[in-house]
Amino acid sequence: MDKQLFDCIIRHVKLNCPNQRKPKYTPEYYLTNIIDLLTDFVKWSSLKKSVNYINNSKYHYKTIADVHKMWSDMGIYKKAYVDCVQKHVIQESDECIDLFVDSTLIINKYGIEGIGYGTKCHKKKFTKLTAISTLDTENAAIIADTVYTKDIKLSDNKSTTIRTLSHYVKIVVAVVEVLRQTVPDDIKINLYGDKGYAMLKKDKAKLLRKHNTRLVNVKKSNQKKKNMKKDERKLNHRYKVENMFARIKAYNRVHVRRDKTLACYMGFVYIACIVQFGKIN
Repeated sequence: MDKQLFDCIIRHVKLNCPNQRKPKYTPEYYLTNIIDLLTDFVKWSSLKKSVNYINNSKYHYKTIADVHKMWSDMGIYKKAYVDCVQKHVIQESDECIDLFVDSTLIINKYGIEGIGYGTKCHKKKFTKLTAISTLDTENAAIIADTVYTKDIKLSDNKSTTIRTLSHYVKIVVAVVEVLRQTVPDDIKINLYGDKGYAMLKKDKAKLLRKHNTRLVNVKKSNQKKKNMKKDERKLNHRYKVENMFARIKAYNRVHVRRDKTLACYMGFVYIACIVQFGKIN
């Protein structure tokens, strides 16, 4: 990890977790091992093979896991992510920005919260991540879909359609609110998504009025109203957000959820976003 980004996380640790007594190990030691686990290992017990692991006791890796859980619960990684990534992705000089939104399903192994069933396999449980990406495949905002129960597709059943649309409205509003923490309200956002982000006209108008965000999605073949040519050209770049997901899912702790609580898992997601931001820039 880039030293400047590493120091940013340590600064938030020292600011939010002041030591009451002199610790045996420094925050830098714990963070180095946590990053080693993300990039090189899968299980916490595998940290014994790391060159940065200096304790020979049998269960010292559990102490590192407890520190990671404490930092995740206190929102250390999320604050560092906002400070290191979100504030630098969007340039304040921009009057209008084009962003792309999409969701991905994460294989769930031990998680107990924020899980649901997928559409292709109704027996396996997944965790759903929704993210916004820029044209440079940089992550601008990412959340875990906590209201996710089932990825229902649009159907002829009116009640199912309304329920699905309202669900995606909640997702889009939630991720836009996270983005607006660092992006001023006077900057207009053009948000491009696939067919799954189809919304009613009143919901799109409300999103534009409250959050100054215009949502553009791919039209179906049987729809009479088509998108403008300018929007069609932008929609061809939706693969950017897929590339962003591919980069962070290259890490096993992100690709497969092995953490019981959602906060611990999102801690690894935020670290992965920070690491990838350092590589791109």
